[in-house]
Amino acid sequence: MINKKGLYSNIKVVFLTIVCSLAFTWASLAYSEDQSNDTMSSATNEFRAAIMEIDLDNNMMVIAEKSVILPFTLQDNTKIWDTEFLDGTGQRMSVNLFKKGDRVLVEGKEISSESIRASKIKLLSRKKAKNLSADESEQEDLPTLQGGVWKN
Repeated sequence: MINKKGLYSNIKVVFLTIVCSLAFTWASLAYSEDQSNDTMSSATNEFRAAIMEIDLDNNMMVIAEKSVILPFTLQDNTKIWDTEFLDGTGQRMSVNLFKKGDRVLVEGKEISSESIRASKIKLLSRKKAKNLSADESEQEDLPTLQGGVWKN
């Protein structure tokens, strides 16, 4: 004969094991989904546009009406930019050579819909200046991308 008290005790153990397993699985899935949303929100963003403002004192530029944050580290009281600044050929260049109106490619992490933390800014083309003085007219134009081909 089956002992009813022992049977109910076994059923309780099995039932509690199933409930605990389901609760653990549900919590794990919720945590995993939360982590993937965090990863997506900090995805790398890339866009091409003209520089509207440059404010190196405040470590930023305005490009395509977005605040582009230029992260840096201090080394011996000198700013060392964490952002990589590149010319049209992909060579490193000084941030001081960028000018208002230059077309650039910006890569970085979106902080909000209005701002991005730049990891790379690449010069695509210079703004064509009007009525240049003799000194300004000697500045070299960088190549521009036309139909998928770089041209001078």
